[in-house]
Amino acid sequence: MTYREKTVIGARPGVPVRLLGKTLRLARNLRRDPDLARDIGRALLRGEFARAGGMALNVSRSSKVRSPVLISRRFRWLWLVNHKVASRSIRDALNRTDPDAVTFTHKTVAEVYAAHPEVEDYYSLAFVRHPFERALSFYAHLFLPLRGYSDRQLFFEMKMRREVFRHFHLLAEVRSFEDYCEWLNTPWGSDRFADRHFRSQHVNIRLPDGRLPDFIGRLESLDEDFGRIAADTGMSKPELAMMGTKGGGSASPDAVKSARTAMRAHLTDPNRTLLAARYEGDLELYRSLCGERPGSAPSSWTGGVRT
Repeated sequence: MTYREKTVIGARPGVPVRLLGKTLRLARNLRRDPDLARDIGRALLRGEFARAGGMALNVSRSSKVRSPVLISRRFRWLWLVNHKVASRSIRDALNRTDPDAVTFTHKTVAEVYAAHPEVEDYYSLAFVRHPFERALSFYAHLFLPLRGYSDRQLFFEMKMRREVFRHFHLLAEVRSFEDYCEWLNTPWGSDRFADRHFRSQHVNIRLPDGRLPDFIGRLESLDEDFGRIAADTGMSKPELAMMGTKGGGSASPDAVKSARTAMRAHLTDPNRTLLAARYEGDLELYRSLCGERPGSAPSSWTGGVRT
């Protein structure tokens, strides 16, 4: 039995249950938003059944935020995973620090808290990155050519892309980063139906009572922030490695820097304006972290025990 098989808790429900859930959500969401219902109806009347089906699949998505949560009972911390923010590197580092840490998947944070109320007193932490950089990262993952992959890796990457395109109406028609930024500002790309990879970060990392975590670090200061987490929780500071998307392999710093420089050329003024409108809440959070850091851990935390 692998480590992942031993520590991942929270399997997905069976297919019939998921289909029933999607049907109920579709009916509820259409009742709440007559405009979406009208758009689907018009597509059906025109005989555009595939288009209507794509819209219906998008609208049937749940608004619940289900992202993995990693919990260390030894050091009494809880990490809320925020995807496209070095989540593989952070998971690897935290797992090496506490090999007995448990991952909860396919559950909301509220569901984890309800099942394990003792974690409410744990030190909660999360990481964010500049929302423009995060949007570029997911765009690159979905649309840039797949090079350097093995046949097996290529198969799973293409399968992932097909699944994402199938669930989000009009996303497959995106042909440029500008198209993607415009799509993010439509109902189909809004937080209401978003995948965890492009949902607003301040939504992804909320605790059940609406609060932000005790500590919020930034991707841009990852090493420094991990030092602070280690001091606050009593664990040793882990060594961080930038994990690539190719089967979890490491990417060289030069390769990462070169890729980021090339991608930033997409951040034209019009695209920045679109992203600022879509991720206004994330920009506000990120700017606050660069200043007074209101998400920093309270001084009442020492050695992982609340004093």
